[in-house]
Amino acid sequence: MKNPLLHHQQSPIFLFATILILLINGAQSYADNHLKDIPDFSLDSQAGENVSLSALKGHVILINFWATWCRPCRLEMPAIEKLYSKYKASGLTVLAINIEDARNLPKKMAIDHVTQTMNLSFPILYDSQKIVMNNIESHLLGKNMGIPTSILIDRKGKTRYLHQGYREGDENTYQRIIESLIKETTVTTPLPPSQDPLNEALSEH
Repeated sequence: MKNPLLHHQQSPIFLFATILILLINGAQSYADNHLKDIPDFSLDSQAGENVSLSALKGHVILINFWATWCRPCRLEMPAIEKLYSKYKASGLTVLAINIEDARNLPKKMAIDHVTQTMNLSFPILYDSQKIVMNNIESHLLGKNMGIPTSILIDRKGKTRYLHQGYREGDENTYQRIIESLIKETTVTTPLPPSQDPLNEALSEH
């Protein structure tokens, strides 16, 4: 039986799509003062559960939009797994939202193959019709955000950071911001920019 993931990797269409993503989706970052809060959503998970964003308030949340055919997405996954393993006990939750049509058996098999091969332990959610992704795109950016895109949300449910694309080392910025957000409580008073630990973390990048 052919491995559906390998079939995608060998396809000229796959290679073109990957190159196009790299060209269009150059690394871009947005700090919290340029971002709106994400509308609540609810998606089914690979584990058969229904996961809603609002139910996770009180956690620091890393949302990552990805697909199996996206090479930068797959390169980023091990780094996200390391962050999750290191900080989940401190309140970090990762929601990896796959935008392929998981209702299609071969595509679901490809998703399962990637997550199992990489031993990913964080929740994998299915946005098969890209409803959540499109809603976040229009609400946060007003334009297509591409994949991979990572979004960090604080314990109060506020969107604090958005990063498009992936280059080796981006996870170091994620780590500094996650550490800052973990230290915050749900009742913190907003600090001026000069004292905001998030701005301090970003300035070190």
